[in-house]
Amino acid sequence: MDTTLPGVARAAIDAGADAINDVSGATECGQRMLTVAAATGAGLILMHRLLPPEQDSFSDRYEREPAYGDIVAEVRGVLLARAAAAEDAGVARGSIMLDPGLGFGKSVGQNLELVRRSGELLGGGYPLLSATSRKSFVGRVSLPGVEQTSPEERLPGSLAFSVLHLAAGARVFRVHDTGAQRAALDAAWAIVAPPR
Repeated sequence: MDTTLPGVARAAIDAGADAINDVSGATECGQRMLTVAAATGAGLILMHRLLPPEQDSFSDRYEREPAYGDIVAEVRGVLLARAAAAEDAGVARGSIMLDPGLGFGKSVGQNLELVRRSGELLGGGYPLLSATSRKSFVGRVSLPGVEQTSPEERLPGSLAFSVLHLAAGARVFRVHDTGAQRAALDAAWAIVAPPR
């Protein structure tokens, strides 16, 4: 379940959820969220974001793009620090997944750079979540002549991003158009999977 609130996470786990997707990287409520994850044995997805949603903008609407030095190195550093904090709190290493937070506090170009260099985010040994489906930056690059795209128009671009993110090392995907995404990822996996 997707929450930054430990009480909501605990209630959802008690109701049958098996993973916490904390889009603040467990920074909003910090130790309390990590304690819930450790105590319940739930999976923990830690996402990078620069700002809370109410202070942020869509990727293709920044007047001035967010300031990063090397965006990949900075996102990697934050995510690995959050993963280390989770392990220190008792979350099993195998229960942690990292999400670069595509579309959150990044311009269109910065999102592209993160996807392009995803392999550099894998150095810590944690699996990588891909969540590009229907994002505004996908519409901006897949339909460059259209000022504003609807989520449904972004399917072809979303499929391309998923396939290329798989090739770059992502292994878990948050998607909307499940049938089309599954078919595209199955075809791509037939090519990129290690031979048996």
